[in-house]
Amino acid sequence: MGVDWYSCRECGETFPDCGEFYSCEGCCEIGWCSKECADKAGAQFGEEDGYNLVVSCKFCREEDAPDSALLEFAISKLKISREVLVKEYFKSLK
Repeated sequence: MGVDWYSCRECGETFPDCGEFYSCEGCCEIGWCSKECADKAGAQFGEEDGYNLVVSCKFCREEDAPDSALLEFAISKLKISREVLVKEYFKSLK
C-alpha cells in the first residue's frame, strides 16, 4: 500500500492522500490541499459519519469551468488546431 500525491486545483501545491485534504464528492472529484483552497473553489460542505465532506463545488454546479476545459472548448469553436494556435501565440509576441 503506497501513498499517492495529487496537485491542488486551486494553488498547485502537492499533497498526499494519507493526510488532510479535501475532494469534491459531487461529479468532478477535484482535490484541494486545504480547506482554504476548497473554500476558494466554492466548495459546499456536508457531513457523513463525522467527516466533513465537500458535497459540491463551483465546477460540478456548473458555475465555473477549469481553464483547460475552456481552452479546449475555445479551440473547437475557433476551428483551429492547438498546434496552429501555439504558432500564432508565439508569432504575436514578436
